[in-house]
Amino acid sequence: MRTFLAFKLNDNIQERQQLNNISNLKNYYEETYLNYTLSVDYQFHKNIGVFILDDKSSKLEFPTSVEEENISVLTFFPPLNYKDFSTNKETSILSISQALIKDKKVLNDLTAPLLFSSINKKNDELNIYTDILGVTRLYVLENDKGIFWSNRPSALHIFSGHRAKMDFESWQSYAVAGWFMDEDSPFENVYRVPPSTVITAKAGTARNNLVYMESTKGIKELIETGKNTNYSIDKLVTSILENINNYIELWKLDIQADISGGKDSRVSAASILKSNAVNYSFRTINDIDEELNTSKLLLEKVNNNNNLRILDPELYIKKQPDLIERVDRLLFEYDGDFSTVMISSPIIETNDFDSLKEIKINGFGGEVGKGAYYSNERWIAKLEAMGEDAAYKRLTNHFVKIGCVSKDSITIMKNKVENILKNGRNLNIDGLKLLDYFHFIERFRRWTPLSGQIHCYSPFINNIFISSALTNKPSDNIKTNMHNKIISTLIPEWSDVKFFKATPEQSKEKDYKKLRLWQTKDKYSIEEILNNSSLWNDVFIEDEVIKLWQQAKTEGIPNYKETLFHRVAMRARFNSYLENINKVIDSNSC
Repeated sequence: MRTFLAFKLNDNIQERQQLNNISNLKNYYEETYLNYTLSVDYQFHKNIGVFILDDKSSKLEFPTSVEEENISVLTFFPPLNYKDFSTNKETSILSISQALIKDKKVLNDLTAPLLFSSINKKNDELNIYTDILGVTRLYVLENDKGIFWSNRPSALHIFSGHRAKMDFESWQSYAVAGWFMDEDSPFENVYRVPPSTVITAKAGTARNNLVYMESTKGIKELIETGKNTNYSIDKLVTSILENINNYIELWKLDIQADISGGKDSRVSAASILKSNAVNYSFRTINDIDEELNTSKLLLEKVNNNNNLRILDPELYIKKQPDLIERVDRLLFEYDGDFSTVMISSPIIETNDFDSLKEIKINGFGGEVGKGAYYSNERWIAKLEAMGEDAAYKRLTNHFVKIGCVSKDSITIMKNKVENILKNGRNLNIDGLKLLDYFHFIERFRRWTPLSGQIHCYSPFINNIFISSALTNKPSDNIKTNMHNKIISTLIPEWSDVKFFKATPEQSKEKDYKKLRLWQTKDKYSIEEILNNSSLWNDVFIEDEVIKLWQQAKTEGIPNYKETLFHRVAMRARFNSYLENINKVIDSNSC
């Protein structure tokens, strides 16, 4: 539950009151789910300030707070290339901050994930820096008490004492898409801060005219570089290994890496095998027998087959808490900003409620380089025949397939898709490459576990990979040329092992193993939620949802429709979560 919060108050700061507000937030987190004590690092100056909460026995080996003369720096997570400035961690983050004061464009040279802030007492200035890829979460809330920034929306409300409300329009879009799109959040007046943003807040009692948000246009730079540079595979592989080694060095924890029959996890596993990692193990999920055998074969080829943990999804599901409790936990950890397709996935196996025991390396994000929304030549030909609106039509048609939502909700979703694609066009992206941009700026940036868990990392959090993925020809991406070359360079022995792709019959193994939502104990939670329709029928069409559930139980439904019920569950439980936050706020104000 590492938590960052910065603020600029409208009135001069009273340190005792702000420490009391921090204590209220700390108590809320500790008393709800956390099984450890939180420490607090903070810096205040006049009416600006920053603090970070973390496990008192944090395993992150980087100084949270550093101070030198008039500059104090609080680091939520450092750039992975901090050694480019100094091998001494304290010196490096100070040098980075000083370089950014002179030239904000330095931010584009820093390696994601990162989030840190500096207070310059001489200049009466607070600066906050977000990473070029936008994977580290930062939200902003402005109210009558000031402006607040945090990686957790609940922290924004509880610290500022501002009662939280649901953002109805954002939830309408969520009901259609399955995640909060663009810069939306589940909360009214809380917005996600875009990638490569420098926030500057000047101390003083004036309001908006002393707060600036400036983009360093890092994504535009990545795209322009990708168009003008033919990166060698050796340079990409070197960059991947440098990043993953630097990431591993930041933790005094063992490593668990995912491996499966797919391309993304194979890159992830190969990068760990060729990294400086010492204490690591692999994990695979026994969903489909042939895919499990592929994972075993890969490790046998490198004499590492005794280092594999096989997760049985049947046992995993049986041991899980019921769905309502799991949703409540996810609401607490992610404040509702969570893609529901991941709710039942063993990939999201752990949370931050206990002291961390390991870091996790997975293959999330690799789909940006595989043409996920135009996965073969047939799709490319079909979409190119649609003309310049192909990306818009592909995405909007994709999101409306499940149904059960109003026309108003669909219109809101379509407007958001159009706005996102417009931003892509402003970066000189066109054609089917807009689909890759959408995948990057939405799913890569906003989905867990890459977004929201700093103890999870992927080799695809890489500027060269993203730059290439966003500028390669669609025909190159569907051939997964980058994945193939990375794997053959890192582990040549794996080059002749076919990637696993489930046949339609193999995809039904979840049905045979009774792993579908209506076949597990989760069906009781769903039916309890469906019977309390007033909690969710503001953004879903009740009759259609009930009809789909009956169909699921009697004849089954496609995998992609199953996630609708997770969305309904998240919406239904958000009411209770909101009430809990507001109870804390009300009790603190007494």
